[in-house]
Amino acid sequence: YFVWNKMNYLYEPGMALIIPQKMLYKDVYLNYKAHIDSGAISYIHQLNDERIPLHGYSDLRIGVRNMPVSDTSKYYIARITDKGKLVSVGGTYENGYVRTRIRELATYTVAVDTIAPKVEPVAKANWAKNGQIVYKIKEEETGIKSYRGTIDGKYALFYLRIINDRLVCDLDPRRIKKGITHTIEVTVIDECGNQSTVRDKFVW
Repeated sequence: YFVWNKMNYLYEPGMALIIPQKMLYKDVYLNYKAHIDSGAISYIHQLNDERIPLHGYSDLRIGVRNMPVSDTSKYYIARITDKGKLVSVGGTYENGYVRTRIRELATYTVAVDTIAPKVEPVAKANWAKNGQIVYKIKEEETGIKSYRGTIDGKYALFYLRIINDRLVCDLDPRRIKKGITHTIEVTVIDECGNQSTVRDKFVW
């Protein structure tokens, strides 16, 4: 039983949840369950059977039982949707636990991301005509942390269109010489440090 105007704690084997006072909108009875799979990275922790939004962030720690990769930066906490999909809520590995901050009481587990983002040119033949360099970014696990692009070894300003996962650079004749072949390099890094770098040439 959690009270909205008090600090609330939930400690279970391999899990710790701390909710500061007034982060709940009302008092709630939690329907907590732990789903145990001895071969999984961690237990699955159902904080409640229905999602409960929080007014602000609360601390969640989940213990790591098995470590399929040695690099601890690859571990993160994921919310499990009703359809079984994993949605990253981030996290940092600390002394056998992954710690993060959550904005809702739902079902969580620890997952691992070792797959680098995919970066692919879009309609490369039209870059010069449209005056835009466009790449499609595909990152299905933890999300994009950073990206950087250069043209002929010099920094180029790219912006990310989140709606369609496009990385775009508007070609500026004041900064890029026209009528020659240019070399472009784009690097994209996800929240677990997985990195992809692509290189292309184009005439403009």
